[in-house]
Amino acid sequence: MSKSRRIIAGFRFKCGIIFRRLFTLYNIIMMTVIGAIVYVVMIQELEMADDHVTSRLDEFQSAKFTKQALELTSNHKSINKRQIGKQENFKGQTQAVSVYRTSKNSEISTPADRNVIDNMPPMDPPKHLPIIKVKYRGKQSRLKLSSRQVKYITPKKLTNRDVLRALAHPRLFPTSEQPPIQDIKGRIATSLNDWIQANSPRDRHKFLVYSAFWDDRFEQNNNVRILAIMVTKNPPAVFCRLQMSDGKTMDARVVRKVMNEHWKLRYSSCFLSCEVPKNTLPPLKVLVSLNRNFTFSAMLPVHQNKENIASPRGDLAVCVKPLHYSYDRATWLLEFIEFHRILGVEHFFFYNHTVGPNVDVLLRHYISQNIVTVLPWSLPVLSQKEIRTEAIFSSLNDCVFRTMYLFHYVILLDFDEYIIPREHESYLDMLNQLEEDNKHIRGKPGSFVFKNTFFYLYWENDTIAYGVEPEKPPQWVPYFLTQYKTRRLSTAMKIGSRSKFIVVPERVVEVGNHVVWRHTSGSRAISVPDTVGLLHHYRICEFGGFGCLKKDNVVDRTATKFGAELLKRAMHRCRIIYPEMQGQCPLSPPLGSPW
Repeated sequence: MSKSRRIIAGFRFKCGIIFRRLFTLYNIIMMTVIGAIVYVVMIQELEMADDHVTSRLDEFQSAKFTKQALELTSNHKSINKRQIGKQENFKGQTQAVSVYRTSKNSEISTPADRNVIDNMPPMDPPKHLPIIKVKYRGKQSRLKLSSRQVKYITPKKLTNRDVLRALAHPRLFPTSEQPPIQDIKGRIATSLNDWIQANSPRDRHKFLVYSAFWDDRFEQNNNVRILAIMVTKNPPAVFCRLQMSDGKTMDARVVRKVMNEHWKLRYSSCFLSCEVPKNTLPPLKVLVSLNRNFTFSAMLPVHQNKENIASPRGDLAVCVKPLHYSYDRATWLLEFIEFHRILGVEHFFFYNHTVGPNVDVLLRHYISQNIVTVLPWSLPVLSQKEIRTEAIFSSLNDCVFRTMYLFHYVILLDFDEYIIPREHESYLDMLNQLEEDNKHIRGKPGSFVFKNTFFYLYWENDTIAYGVEPEKPPQWVPYFLTQYKTRRLSTAMKIGSRSKFIVVPERVVEVGNHVVWRHTSGSRAISVPDTVGLLHHYRICEFGGFGCLKKDNVVDRTATKFGAELLKRAMHRCRIIYPEMQGQCPLSPPLGSPW
């Protein structure tokens, strides 16, 4: 075989393979469907091109009609009845000059008629958009539809081409689920006591601020401390502008300090310190932003506790992390408040993320008695996924700064924790004794740290305090954890492990959940012996299951010495707060699943 024949045979062989692979049954069906779709679209394109041209709304110019143009049109021999009818319908919908139709070959009759037309008052605009087909020769006669704009100048019939383009561009047909496009040119968000966003909503990460406090405790400079939430990794620069009492403004350098125990989640609580010279007077407001020109920013009032005469004052206050998950354990919250009031606490600071109906009624009562302050906590980030436990460290540090110079001591606890004095009848007696015992130690006491011990809820109830089981007829004694749970672990945990503390607010800089991270110069933490005070922690097994019940344990009835007074106070409050329950307190919640 010659060379040319071999080439031809090889070419035919390859073409046969390509033909057999290409023209299978599946490929033939698909090519037929695609061809039909292309044919339908091309036919509709040609029909619409002959009918009218659709243009952009912002490029559309309304047609202009003059008397001369109408006269020429009316004199034209080729005009027919349909075109004359369109002209008359059009002159009723616009403010163009009207044409009076007199006969089949109508004309503008006389100059008097023209004067009447000139003197006609303008007509009201149409209530509904008329259907107008106008051949408009723009710069781009064949405009393509964009995926973000609707290009119809008039209502028209939905075609197959529109359906195909909608499938390719879902945003072509906006629905009610899509949020409207907002024209955001910049704004300043303001708030008194809640989280607000200080950057653009279009930014990838949120920048949130809650409160600002004047801090003049340090010799180097004064600071405006801002409680904020920022992205943990590679945070952007922050800019601060202070508004003084005389109306002037001052830009300050911002120092960012991330609070500890953030678990390396997406967001973390942090301090933003706006540093100003030492002789600077306290500002009234602070403006904080991620932009130098403060296009998107947040304005906060600067709290000055030394000059605050409206806030509650006293010796002892309690701060608790945010109430969340629709917290509705009303009886245990009532026990928490009244038990601490017996020990000398004068005011409570709570942060409300979500609460249930029973707790809501309870808190409103205590607010009216000026015993409780509830601050809103509308946190717009996901707890435990994007930030640690409802931004707990922001709430605890906010409470410390909020009570600074107003209360001598502040206790930071959870609702299932109680610091129980073992040798004294009140907190003040215990704290005075601790300060007296530590006078010889260098540095002033800035915090008193108490060891933790667990009172597991699955241990049996102890009825020695009231003699009856809780919530049983006919007495219906409330289920108080401090009175019915008396069995605890035989050994307390070490300082820093589940421990809690009482602080002197002006002697601490940053607090955590279980330790005080930073004190002021010349202050220190005092470890309290478990023979003087102990933290009682009432909960289920911390790692699930029932294995914790097998640990060495002892019976500790120290808290039951306050049982009689606690029951008297609680029943009095329940009769006032819940009159529909005939003197009873709400039932306690289930203990919870150990798994």
